[in-house]
Amino acid sequence: MMTPRRLIALWLCAALARPFASSAPAAEVRQGDSIEQVVRALGEPKGAMTIGDRLVFTYARGTVVFRDGAVISARIASEAEASERVDKRDEAVAARKAAEEAARVKRMEAGQAEKAAMLADKEFGQRPAEERLACWRTFREKYRTVPVDAEIAAAEAEAKKTGDEAAVAELERITNRISQVEAAIEKARNTTGVSRNGLLKARADLDRLRIEMDDLQRRREELEPAAAD
Repeated sequence: MMTPRRLIALWLCAALARPFASSAPAAEVRQGDSIEQVVRALGEPKGAMTIGDRLVFTYARGTVVFRDGAVISARIASEAEASERVDKRDEAVAARKAAEEAARVKRMEAGQAEKAAMLADKEFGQRPAEERLACWRTFREKYRTVPVDAEIAAAEAEAKKTGDEAAVAELERITNRISQVEAAIEKARNTTGVSRNGLLKARADLDRLRIEMDDLQRRREELEPAAAD
């Protein structure tokens, strides 16, 4: 059994192979015209498909429908209409691109204005570096066409410096506390001449101080790399 695609191919080959001597205008398609006449008038179609007992040719300017090898309907725009459609489509594309560009420029101007306001805001400038860094990162996501790399780099450097200074201060506090705990542990170990209750309390204090010592040493180990930077 011959497939629709094979049938279409044979029709096209036959249309291109047979001579056509009609004096009808080349762009004119009438009901009842054969496939050969349509191909001679409009050229080879851009696409062809079968729908039931109908064969449909598609062209840039419209469609032609055949049944039993003859035209039963055709919607083909004139060259002028087709040109007008192309012009309108091009105008629509140009208008869309212009609108997109205008929206992009407007958004960029809004971002530049917001950036200038942030830089001029003294209260914003006095916020902690971590807060300003978060604000600039959010700004970059919102306004991708407005550069803020320098502001982000400055905030990152300040945040790191602040964090390093805090780490050094905390490390110093922990070191001092360790010295105090070590002294307290030594005192608890040497507790003598006290009541049983006093001895129990000293042992409890010793256990508590040892736990605190372990925690302090762990935190010191975590802070030492940052403080060293």
